[in-house]
Amino acid sequence: MKRSTIDNGATVLDLMGGDNFIGLGRSGLSSTSLATQFMNIDEKIEGWKPAVIKQWGFPNRINKYSIDNKANTFTFSGMTIKVPFILKVGVNKVEPMFDVYLSTPLKKQLASLTMSNNYVWVDKCYEMGRVWAPELALNTGLCVASGNLASKPEIVQASGAVYKGKVDFAQTTGSQQVYQSTVDQLNIDDEATKYQSQAIVFMLPGLPQQVQAVSGISSVEDWGRWSDANLAPAVKIDYVDPLPASFNLVLRARAYGNNIGKPISVKVGDEEQFVTFNAQDETVTVPFTNPGNVQSIVITPPSPTEPIEGTSSGFEPKKLGIGLVSLAVEDRDTES
Repeated sequence: MKRSTIDNGATVLDLMGGDNFIGLGRSGLSSTSLATQFMNIDEKIEGWKPAVIKQWGFPNRINKYSIDNKANTFTFSGMTIKVPFILKVGVNKVEPMFDVYLSTPLKKQLASLTMSNNYVWVDKCYEMGRVWAPELALNTGLCVASGNLASKPEIVQASGAVYKGKVDFAQTTGSQQVYQSTVDQLNIDDEATKYQSQAIVFMLPGLPQQVQAVSGISSVEDWGRWSDANLAPAVKIDYVDPLPASFNLVLRARAYGNNIGKPISVKVGDEEQFVTFNAQDETVTVPFTNPGNVQSIVITPPSPTEPIEGTSSGFEPKKLGIGLVSLAVEDRDTES
């Protein structure tokens, strides 16, 4: 029997003793998927979208807007929605795109727009920065990008407690070349994203250009990333080139559970140092020498711990040790 990912929620609800449908989803245990009834289900959903949006009472145009940075909300034409999102803007038609659980990432949703589609994208500034504005690549504030994929958009940062702005889709000359280049950039996976920074900023997707790979860490959170012993017993950071012969490792982090106040191993080649952290973010500076020209740093928490709270049924729990906020390598031989 043909099924669709839209059926997952209804199937789980059915298992829990509830209804066997949610919206367009149908339980795989006791109902027939709409993907079976309609062989062209994707086309059907696209055709039904305007009717669904109309049921929400969604505005059909956008001009002036305001952003509440504390509430993380965006208000236009009497409608208030949570950030982040994208608005696909047409003639007397506005279609929202949201970043929800298991959905396609927003930037890849944006990449699905055509050259004739206007849009408003409200998200962290670094999301726009890695596509159009490198100077925003480390900026964690909120930005609004508006325009068309065939030309460079207007990007403004929402400064202050409440920011008020205006969208104006001025007629600009776009090109197929710019459109294709933009779509290619938007389709780059987060894991493959590179940014310019001396430090690894763990709350950002991707890695600095000088870092080849990082293993043993969980997904990005709004402060950084946890080590996860279910992925690897240690966090390993591999650099593109050998580390300096003499350097300071500047590490900002926090510890979890049984790791709080306990020695955490940090190794560069054969040299091992130990650091300790509390539950709150702290910064430590650790001197290292690297006579062997190694190009990896290995961080090993002593007691990875599974959280008691916040574990979702059906998902393997994480084994947390150290929460990484930032990590920088400072060459002592080049310091003045």
